[in-house]
Amino acid sequence: MTSTHAAKTLSEDDVLDLMQMAWDNGGIREAETRTIVVNSDLKRALTRIFIKDAGYKEETRNVGGVSLQTIETDFGRCNIMLDSLVLKDKMLVLSLDQLAPRFLEIPGKGHFFVEPLAKTGASDKVQLYGEIGLEYGNEKAHAVLTVKTPTVTEQPSNGK
Repeated sequence: MTSTHAAKTLSEDDVLDLMQMAWDNGGIREAETRTIVVNSDLKRALTRIFIKDAGYKEETRNVGGVSLQTIETDFGRCNIMLDSLVLKDKMLVLSLDQLAPRFLEIPGKGHFFVEPLAKTGASDKVQLYGEIGLEYGNEKAHAVLTVKTPTVTEQPSNGK
């Protein structure tokens, strides 16, 4: 889903339409794992829309060892996860209960193994090696919103 709005002008309807897309496809049914994942600009937009403008009291909860802020939506309470690795123009609505690590087995070595590195003097060095991916479950149970990125002329000149 793509929005014509930038993060600063994102609306509640943009977010709820995205959540409805995931809901209608069988996602975000579990209250504890219903999560929106964003970077800094979109996190500020969510705070503006669902907390400041709505007068909602901010709450947090712990899911899988991660402290998450929560907001109340038409689809129930939803976690917000701030992640620096998410692209600035993407908002992810995820059903965390459908995500799982997927371990790649290296033939004859297993999932994780120790590999020797180059010898330095009398010391022996090794590295622990393994490959882990992410299994998404039903891809339609998740949703992505791409927001308009500001052009050079739209960005403030004072660095804020």
